[in-house]
Amino acid sequence: MIEYSLGIVAGYVIAKTLTPYSPSIIIKNYHIHHWMWGSALLLIILYLGVDNYAFNGLVTGVVLEGLTYKNWKLRSDKNGKRSK
Repeated sequence: MIEYSLGIVAGYVIAKTLTPYSPSIIIKNYHIHHWMWGSALLLIILYLGVDNYAFNGLVTGVVLEGLTYKNWKLRSDKNGKRSK
């Protein structure tokens, strides 16, 4: 369990550090935030039965960090900016 907890902290810190420098994924009017692809990855990990607590915690930390932003929504306006 300590591996999972350390993974969450590491994932959160890594996401917080790299997010300002990472390119945004915008498809048409939809902004795919890192918490969205992280959640999809977590579902795949659960489905496949991956039993690596540190990795699972790392991805969970990325997802949790992504949900701390005010602009966590999927929809963007036509200029690629996030809608309120």
